[in-house]
Amino acid sequence: MSQAGSVDAVRDGHGEPGQVLLVMCRPWLVALPVSDVVRVMAADAGNAVGSQLTIGGESWKTASLSKLLGLASTPDQAAAAFVLIRPGGRPAALATGPCLRVGALPGALVHLPPCAFRHRRPAPCFPAGALAATHGLAAFGLFIDPAKHVAGIADQ
Repeated sequence: MSQAGSVDAVRDGHGEPGQVLLVMCRPWLVALPVSDVVRVMAADAGNAVGSQLTIGGESWKTASLSKLLGLASTPDQAAAAFVLIRPGGRPAALATGPCLRVGALPGALVHLPPCAFRHRRPAPCFPAGALAATHGLAAFGLFIDPAKHVAGIADQ
């Protein structure tokens, strides 16, 4: 049963997520549901070797959020943080740009038609407002649902 303000409501195409973690992934502002985030840490705080990050003896499969979004990597997109999530119960660490804040989305979600996305699952967008303007990001941000958009990274 979906309730407004839950990630399940967003997954069903209705409602708005509750609290989100907003991270930079140039040129986008990306929102991840706080309920899916296990931990956020500076990129240099763990022991990263290849595509594995080890924290306190636990191994996390790493993936670049910019690569998952199909963005070209540039030198200014070096990972500033790892967002630890467990899509499907499997540990995964998303390399992201700086984490900007935790809170409500700056605007309501807009569900674009699937044809707006090439080779990717559709992701709802939201007007990013002043936060994007302050950081030189696109006017719209992307809401990323780890269960839909990044669940396979732990298997790669």
